[in-house]
Amino acid sequence: GYRERGMTVHLDEHIDNNDDMLVAWTHMARASILIMSQSSFSMVPAYMNTNCVIFPSNIDAPLENWVNGRDESRASYQQEFKAWVARGKK
Repeated sequence: GYRERGMTVHLDEHIDNNDDMLVAWTHMARASILIMSQSSFSMVPAYMNTNCVIFPSNIDAPLENWVNGRDESRASYQQEFKAWVARGKK
């Protein structure tokens, strides 16, 4: 998986207070690759992230560095996905 490839993965971190929320948002805002969820929780850090943001198809106004992670039907999807991961490793 991702951890075996040297990537840091943050999943389901417990949030008890605002400080915990800010720590989670900081991780997301600084992530090399941010994979957003369907919920609105990742919206604020996604707008602050200048790297690669992979968003679910329910976002109406994605930024330039955002990629639709559900649009696998386009011919260039696999090539683009490999490029996102390579860019995230830098």
